[in-house]
Amino acid sequence: MPLTDPACKNASCPTNKPRARFSDSGGLYLEVAPNGSKRWFWKYKFVGKEKRLALGSYPETRLKVVRMARDDARKLQRSGIDPVQQRQADKRQNIVQVGDSFETVARELHGIKGKGWSTTYADHWIQRLEKDAFPWIGTLPLDKITAPLLLQTIRRVESRGAHETAHTLRRTAGQVFMYGIATSRCDRNPAPDLHGALTHLSQLGPRSAGKLLI
Repeated sequence: MPLTDPACKNASCPTNKPRARFSDSGGLYLEVAPNGSKRWFWKYKFVGKEKRLALGSYPETRLKVVRMARDDARKLQRSGIDPVQQRQADKRQNIVQVGDSFETVARELHGIKGKGWSTTYADHWIQRLEKDAFPWIGTLPLDKITAPLLLQTIRRVESRGAHETAHTLRRTAGQVFMYGIATSRCDRNPAPDLHGALTHLSQLGPRSAGKLLI
């Protein structure tokens, strides 16, 4: 008989057992530990081998939601894809993407090159990115950052009148992309494409010179 929300809430495990399992339908069940923790699993077969897929904890994952997750996993199984292996592949891809993010690569470059820079330059280099780049493109993989997206980020600096800082940020971002190319995180550097898109410093006149570094 399928589970109900009250049944899930009241499910318990005798203290003399390592676990108790409460079946729902289609291989879905709720596993309850003696300490009261409750976890969802889906039991299925793939290439003749019995396997199980973890689908979250109760009550964080409610019965209606976990049934949909089971149905999604079943679709993968029926299409010839092992849901467990697919989840592992997704996790590996997420790890790769985190390792390829603009912020991760920038901090890696800073850690390597910063040792040869002056303390002032190294501090300004990373602080510039922390303030004006990481909040907007820091989590994106390098190969997903296009010239228009980088320009949009630098435009925010220009909008507050910090034109020289905007040009410096373009060059700094370019260093990150060049390092990304060298370490196989991306294939190209979009920063040079922005060369003619920013306000040229010569257009600002001498009266603006004191307002450039903001």
